[in-house]
Amino acid sequence: MRIQKDNIVIRSATVDDAIQLNKWWNDGRIMEHAGFPNGLGESLEYTIENIKSREGKLSQLCIIEIDGNL
Repeated sequence: MRIQKDNIVIRSATVDDAIQLNKWWNDGRIMEHAGFPNGLGESLEYTIENIKSREGKLSQLCIIEIDGNL
């Protein structure tokens, strides 16, 4: 999935996004709003499998880019 309007893109996450997603999900400062003040503690391998398991399905992980920045 990919939706673009001007400088904003919403797209399906790919395995290439796994490192960044893993970094965000394991950062307590980022995840505290969701009730995880210490982050999720997920391995990179788990994040990769999470992304792969959603490929081609209605429920997907998405990335928002603004001006090319995640």
